[in-house]
Amino acid sequence: MTNAVSRLNNRAPGSDCLIADYGKLVGIIRKYVVNYQREVEGLANAINKVSNYVPRRRARKLHIGLFGYSRGFRGVVLPRAITFVAALYSLGIPPEVLGVSTINELSDAEYAALSEAYVNLRHDLSVAARYVCHECLDMLTKLGNAFGITNDVVHMVRKDIETLEEMGIRAGPSDYESRNMSCWRSC
Repeated sequence: MTNAVSRLNNRAPGSDCLIADYGKLVGIIRKYVVNYQREVEGLANAINKVSNYVPRRRARKLHIGLFGYSRGFRGVVLPRAITFVAALYSLGIPPEVLGVSTINELSDAEYAALSEAYVNLRHDLSVAARYVCHECLDMLTKLGNAFGITNDVVHMVRKDIETLEEMGIRAGPSDYESRNMSCWRSC
């Protein structure tokens, strides 16, 4: 085993990584980004409110000069990546789910190109989908104004979840871990 790992670490790359249908994949990414950004922008107030309750990272120097960057776009400021993800999971919305309904906008050729390039798409989405909390989405529908979320945004997230279900991916807790981790205790 040690020899095999050493050989892999020391070998020269054989060739450049060739991506079939590069142009199609870029087009898919562009479609996806529009939907993803729209949803994140609509959820930004809730993400920022919930992120205040995510334990802060320890005061340590992770990278030279990177003490306080933030994520954001179009004037929307978002927390750092780990806090961003933790806030979304706390809201019952795994970030991997956002924008998934873009799949419905793809042609057969685009979907084939995506499936060929991202062979673990279904697996990755099914792992994330276990942490969808339908009760939390219901609560966000009722209390959305308090979180600064419109019903349109919740509808977009529900459309993403419906897309998962149409793909044969069950959204919601399916085992002990996901049942205990996906929903607020007060739901």
